[in-house]
Amino acid sequence: MDFNGRVLLPSKYRKILSLHPNDLAELRAEGQKVILTAYGRRCRICGGKEKILDCSGFFLCESCKAKIP
Repeated sequence: MDFNGRVLLPSKYRKILSLHPNDLAELRAEGQKVILTAYGRRCRICGGKEKILDCSGFFLCESCKAKIP
């Protein structure tokens, strides 16, 4: 853990979880354990996982992107 409290997730585990930059993940504590659940690339607005587009590092589904002016 670094000075700011950040924890580095080694590439071995990122590969196992198929995590990529800006993917969604949940971090929670259960007793003395920290659990990381990877959700992968999902729409940042609706949480959908179909037809995901990379919009400058933010993932949106086609439907939500179409609603943005």
